[in-house]
Amino acid sequence: MKLLYLDLSNLGLLDQRFQELLEGVAAPGTHIYVRHTEALADSSPTPMLPEHPEDYYSALLRSVRLAEEDGFDAVMIGCASEPGLRAARNAASIPIIGPFGAALHIGGLLGRRLSILCPAHGGYRTRPLSWHEESLRLYGVSNDLVTFRLVDVQKLDRSWIELCVAAGNLEDLRQQMVEIYSSSIREAGITQARHAVTEDRAEVIFFACTLWAGLLSPVEARVDVPVLDPVITLLKATESVVSAAGFCKARSDEKGKR
Repeated sequence: MKLLYLDLSNLGLLDQRFQELLEGVAAPGTHIYVRHTEALADSSPTPMLPEHPEDYYSALLRSVRLAEEDGFDAVMIGCASEPGLRAARNAASIPIIGPFGAALHIGGLLGRRLSILCPAHGGYRTRPLSWHEESLRLYGVSNDLVTFRLVDVQKLDRSWIELCVAAGNLEDLRQQMVEIYSSSIREAGITQARHAVTEDRAEVIFFACTLWAGLLSPVEARVDVPVLDPVITLLKATESVVSAAGFCKARSDEKGKR
């Protein structure tokens, strides 16, 4: 099985980190490749999701088409908001899976109530929660079974990011990003996860940002419900989809020979 993890940031700052995380949990026989979308000529390189959809939609579609040409069995979209997912599915015939949909389906197998924890900056989100609420409707999941909570994350200064990129000082930028998201788990993520269990009666918790991937062990140690890592959950769902599709095709081919 050959799978592509596609990071929608155009800098590739965390490509190696995602590669190591995914390879560490992949099933035997699963081969992981990590790519990031390319920056457009008139857009700036950024370690985050580009601010404007026109800065990544066309790059996303090109990347998905290329992945199919390169023989990948599926593409994993590396953003929990899943921007451009439906358009990407129309651009290729292979499965295109996002973290949000993966968490909804796996979470539904693990419990009846899911709490989705989303990053915010001072209580404010760049993309409103209505984005995720619309995704619930599209996936056919009732709002009554899902609650949302915000986890405050320190906002990286855009001018500092630009200086680091211009100077080629990417290691400091990488370390700062990981530390910021690690701190958000320790300082707010644990508290919000506990509130989700005690106040919202959540039976499953999903951290809805791929930058939290691999950082959730402090939460897992402090709540008694499953905690879904956005990238690991995405991988396991994608492996299941590809395996199921292969099994069904094999059965169909077998029947056709009879």
